[in-house]
Amino acid sequence: MLPISSKETVRFTPVEQEKSTKNGKKAPKQPAPVYLLAVPTVAGRAAYTRELHAEGAVGVTEEDRLARLRGAIAEVAGREQQTQLSPLLDKLEQKKKLTQAESALLVDVERQVCSLHSEYAQVFAELVYAKQIGNIVACRMFLKGAEGLGVTFETDARGFLTLDTLDALPAGHIDQIGGKLQTLLWLPREKEKN
Repeated sequence: MLPISSKETVRFTPVEQEKSTKNGKKAPKQPAPVYLLAVPTVAGRAAYTRELHAEGAVGVTEEDRLARLRGAIAEVAGREQQTQLSPLLDKLEQKKKLTQAESALLVDVERQVCSLHSEYAQVFAELVYAKQIGNIVACRMFLKGAEGLGVTFETDARGFLTLDTLDALPAGHIDQIGGKLQTLLWLPREKEKN
């Protein structure tokens, strides 16, 4: 990614999932909309954090989740299972990219641990909630428009997009737009321009 200024608008096109018709054939592909994203300023990042606090979506970090997952596995799994899962947990803690098989294993392990360990289930639920709310809040604050999409972008008294506007976006786009906005919110200093 090239250095970026908060004075610029970022154009973002989400990845479209292939859709099938009722008879199993692939539906004709519609052109994906292009979303216009504001680059958050320092004040914008502070306002975003304030909104997350107001929504109760702070407190559990990815590091907390991994530490508690490791602790929960120690409580509910046998020694052999712990040994098998240790390399996966180490890779997560080192923030290394997981293979598709490792990702599938992680989903299965977390599902099982959640069913056996209520404290971890609560931590996991809080983290999922924070990620979902984070995407919604980021879209409400920094999504400024779209090209190729027949949706009217309405804002509330604070200048945030309304929830009705977000509801009108195609399924899956909020998470993709939110993910892109998360990268813009927490740009490393060397990627900032101005």
